[in-house]
Amino acid sequence: MRGEVKVESRTDVAERFRPGARLQCEGVGELLVASVRGPANVPIVRFDGYESRSDADRLRGRVLHITREAARKAAKGAYLWADLLGLVAETPDGTRLGIVREILRAGETDVLVVRDEGTRAEVLLPALRHPIELARTIATARILMPKAMVRLAAGRDQLTREAVTLCFLAGANSIFVGDTLLTTSNPPPDADAQLFNDLGLAPMAAHAR
Repeated sequence: MRGEVKVESRTDVAERFRPGARLQCEGVGELLVASVRGPANVPIVRFDGYESRSDADRLRGRVLHITREAARKAAKGAYLWADLLGLVAETPDGTRLGIVREILRAGETDVLVVRDEGTRAEVLLPALRHPIELARTIATARILMPKAMVRLAAGRDQLTREAVTLCFLAGANSIFVGDTLLTTSNPPPDADAQLFNDLGLAPMAAHAR
């Protein structure tokens, strides 16, 4: 055996595992990539000094990462996940929502897990630079699935009235109603009713069982 290991890659940098790259390995230290083959999402990597199967077994189940300095170079001015953890999340008007405790990857959009410091309740907030990104996603879904119900769900009360309107114009045709969805609050029913009235939208009739 050649001492290769299969890596579950979670990096956004396509050349992260190029020969000569240096990675940090949990409980081991620095590793030097000697060779790589296979698909980018599950590369098969051989590290310098790991020549046999028994050598490779010592790396089984360990986490690979890069230094903060190397990550920042790859980010090219963007924020790293590690930069966001522990920050205070606020609405545009300055209302404090809580502390960013975790970040989840959900397709193309990262989701911030924000914990209220008083109640300890958590809310899920999509990390969008601008509502147009959400509208673009909705429009894409409407084009690809013209008969689907494209639903605005958790975090809707964190969007401005204009942003929600943009989402409906882009192709959204369904919402969740009620006080909360999981741990995230929804707008009150009268606010939804007023918005629907202003936009000339009419809810579908309930289906009788």
